[in-house]
Amino acid sequence: MVKLVAREHSSDVIKKYLQKHWEHDFHLTEFAFYETLGVLKRKWLKEEITKNQYTGAVFLLGSYIGEAQLQIDSDYRPPQRWIFGELRELVN
Repeated sequence: MVKLVAREHSSDVIKKYLQKHWEHDFHLTEFAFYETLGVLKRKWLKEEITKNQYTGAVFLLGSYIGEAQLQIDSDYRPPQRWIFGELRELVN
């Protein structure tokens, strides 16, 4: 999720992949949502991103959820495990 909302190595590749497949529902667990917020905050506090980049990334994540492009589902279990392999290959 961090690569989706913040500029990092391979972010562009991940964004293009997700936009290509966006017709599917994307889910994240509640834990993953809070973990993403924590990673973004650590990046800001360690001055890896600016305050504006931090607030922009948090806003973007919230807008994806607000527009139901991402759905928080604490019980979610991905039915298609192949997506992890594809994403792993994209970022390497």
